[in-house]
Amino acid sequence: MMLRRSGRSPVSRLVLAISLLLAALGLAAGPALPARAANTIPVSTCDESSLRNAISTSAPGDTISFGCSGTIGLGSTLAITKNLTLDGTGQAVILDGRAQVRVLDVGSGVSLTLNRLTIEHGNDTGGVGGAIYNGGTLNVTDSTLTNNTATGSGAGAIYNAGTLTLTRTTLSGNTAGSGGAVWNVRPGTMSVIDSTFSGNRATSATSGHGGALQNYNVATVTNSTFTGNSSAQGMVGGAIQNITEGTLSVSNSTFSGNSANQGGGISNFGNLAVTNATFNGNSAPNGGGAIRHGGGTTTVANTIMARLTGGNCIVISGGPITNGGGNLADDASCSGFTQVSNASLMLGLLANNGGPTQTIALGTGSLAINAGVSSVCNADPIKGKDQRGSPRGSTSCDSGAYDTNSLPPADITPPVITSVLTPGTPSGSNGWYTGNVGVDWTVTDAESAATVESGCVDQTIQTDTSASGQVLSCKARSAGGTDEKSVTILRDATAPVVAVTGVSNGATYTLGSVPAAGCTTTDSASGVATQATLSTSGGPVGSVTVTCGGALDRAGNAGSRSVTYSVQYRWTGFADPVNDPPTVNSVRAGGNVPVAFSLSGNQGLTAVKSVTSDVIACDSAAPVEAIKTTGAGGNSGLQYDASSDQYTSIWKTERVWAGTCRQLQVALADGTSHQASFKLVK
Repeated sequence: MMLRRSGRSPVSRLVLAISLLLAALGLAAGPALPARAANTIPVSTCDESSLRNAISTSAPGDTISFGCSGTIGLGSTLAITKNLTLDGTGQAVILDGRAQVRVLDVGSGVSLTLNRLTIEHGNDTGGVGGAIYNGGTLNVTDSTLTNNTATGSGAGAIYNAGTLTLTRTTLSGNTAGSGGAVWNVRPGTMSVIDSTFSGNRATSATSGHGGALQNYNVATVTNSTFTGNSSAQGMVGGAIQNITEGTLSVSNSTFSGNSANQGGGISNFGNLAVTNATFNGNSAPNGGGAIRHGGGTTTVANTIMARLTGGNCIVISGGPITNGGGNLADDASCSGFTQVSNASLMLGLLANNGGPTQTIALGTGSLAINAGVSSVCNADPIKGKDQRGSPRGSTSCDSGAYDTNSLPPADITPPVITSVLTPGTPSGSNGWYTGNVGVDWTVTDAESAATVESGCVDQTIQTDTSASGQVLSCKARSAGGTDEKSVTILRDATAPVVAVTGVSNGATYTLGSVPAAGCTTTDSASGVATQATLSTSGGPVGSVTVTCGGALDRAGNAGSRSVTYSVQYRWTGFADPVNDPPTVNSVRAGGNVPVAFSLSGNQGLTAVKSVTSDVIACDSAAPVEAIKTTGAGGNSGLQYDASSDQYTSIWKTERVWAGTCRQLQVALADGTSHQASFKLVK
């Protein structure tokens, strides 16, 4: 048998197969769907539930903005699994781990941007980021990370295994075993721009290196300040520890008051390049107050080292430190650096000299002025700017992070206005405060003087507001423009007004004619959330209490009201033969007196508690009427006759009562007592 070849070529058969596969998978070519526009998701109440709900309902690329100020305490870590922005602009928002949980966990492949937020009191016992673990892309701008802790290995604030960028951000008071604020591990890369590391500590007695930063991969630090950071006793890298695998570039940055056993500023085992930095007042008792070189390569250019305890440089192995020119040091520990006296450098204090971070200015006549290598100043990473962002001289530039050739940079942004409410979280429901609310305003502008135009008054709201709240505002201007912010205070410290309708407190009503009771609830501030409901205790006769309770206003204040009244049987007097007072009934002693009365219906035999008599003084002025008695025998107990609607009780008199007067008393279950007077004769 001969096989017949197909007329299709191998290529056409391949194209056909692929087309069929794409069609089966639903991937055949068609019109592209439009991309979804990013949305802004508002958070109007600063609490954990509202924030988690915003994160949950957001779509990738959305921005979550805060319309409130306050502290959001977390019970568990916020896991970020999609691209998001958290923006606290115009507010004072704190994400608080309450020293119990890490605040944020950024997943692999996810991008998170944090803007104008404070993250504090994060804690991770595993030592991989007390405040944030980043496995994706994290951008932190104009924010503060403070007092976070990793009780294990490292990274009190941020453990970075992804891509991290810190811009105009402050990391202060964070602690960890090593890498007190940040630990950058492979494959992580990080950039630090216009930021401040202050008072961070590495605490491990065996590995407490890198008081502010420990770098295991690639890190770039630009226009930033490290001050008051420290490693553990006997450890190295008071501000930064760069490990063997690390590549670290530091430019236009200031190191002041950092401390370690060695390498008060930086300890390097990898590849380190320092350009136009100022090291002043750092401490390392066993050498390297500025830099400890423990291996790898270290290159320094246009840098100032002064006022350091333990000498400016120390080379442990792999040296020497490469001198890139323009370096000044006030001792001979740094090979090839120009040695000058500390006094001739005329270094100022760490202060706000313009720009986003503090710097150390050069006094007039400082030997650092024009001592820098111009080609270094004009090239990357300096690019003709100093730490403040101000221009350096193009043909001559200063050594160090601060350049006297600079003019203050132009202010192109308006002042930053923030409001802080105390307490930070509403004490009531639905965003309402149930007590006094303090409002404090802060107006700042790092680039020019700010002036308040209106409002911005710190005050305490001590009276209830309307349902729409009380609006407070702050308007300020600077050379960079004008901005205005407002905050709405909702205060209701007054319980809802509850009234009992229909019945009156202290009133007496007749059984069967008691008005219907009801409840009303009003609230002039936050409004009524839950109407009061009616409950009754006591009765049906005697003392009755009705309560209107369970009322709530929208702020969570509770209200109630109670009314107590009496209900009595309808008493129409004694029936024949007994006469009501003032008439005295004359009866023969020893006879039986039928005592009859009506309570307007059968109220049960328990309606009558007792029928008794007591001796009384005879009233000679009262009218007397003789009544008949019955003979001995018969039923003396209480009975009710429906046909006559009468209760009857036989009162048995005693012969020995002859010549006396007695008062008969019928006590009822409603608390009343009814009397009849008798004169007993022989």
